[in-house]
Amino acid sequence: MRFLLQRSDTEALVPVDEPGHKAIKKMKPGQTMCVDIRRVRSPRQLRLYWALINKIWENQTRFAVRQDLSDAIKCALGHCTELRLSNSVVIQRPKSIALGNLPAGEFNQFIDGCIDYICGSVLPVAPETLRQEIEEMIF
Repeated sequence: MRFLLQRSDTEALVPVDEPGHKAIKKMKPGQTMCVDIRRVRSPRQLRLYWALINKIWENQTRFAVRQDLSDAIKCALGHCTELRLSNSVVIQRPKSIALGNLPAGEFNQFIDGCIDYICGSVLPVAPETLRQEIEEMIF
């Protein structure tokens, strides 16, 4: 089970989302739990990614929905798992980039790879220009 916590002024960890609140309510007072503490990236980073997807989606006709485009880019960059079926067919399943699934540093590398891939294979634009355009889209 995954949920988000933040530190309060009293140094306690408190839930910041609905799954976190539900998990805390299930705990008995004084119960000890084991948690894995990791920093999550900012929601702004995720907005940056979806601004990039929207920019590409508006300039293409191959994909009917944005999620399919996103999945295709993740697989093109190797951000996927491969499933080998018994008939030797290989299926690529994109991995999640949700806030709790991809740490900030890895996400920055992922978004840089997306921009480089898109500028080299999809849109005829310089990486710096594309990054500036999507940065402006999220403000």
